[in-house]
Amino acid sequence: MDYPYLNTNVNVDFYLEGDLNNDGKVSTTDIVLMRRYIAGLENSNEKAVLAADINGDGRVSTTDLVKIRRILAGLE
Repeated sequence: MDYPYLNTNVNVDFYLEGDLNNDGKVSTTDIVLMRRYIAGLENSNEKAVLAADINGDGRVSTTDLVKIRRILAGLE
């Protein structure tokens, strides 16, 4: 029998919610990057945009910014 799928590569990317710079932690640096992205001053890669969408509504907005600030403050 022939199993062509055995030579298939699968890549899986993981991201930490709120970790825009992909350094393994959520910090004020991520807040700065999110603010710059929302203002149109920063172009982020797809992984960073996925990490920035904290509330999961499919877009990065000030709602996500407030949520990340609350997480860092220990309120959520």
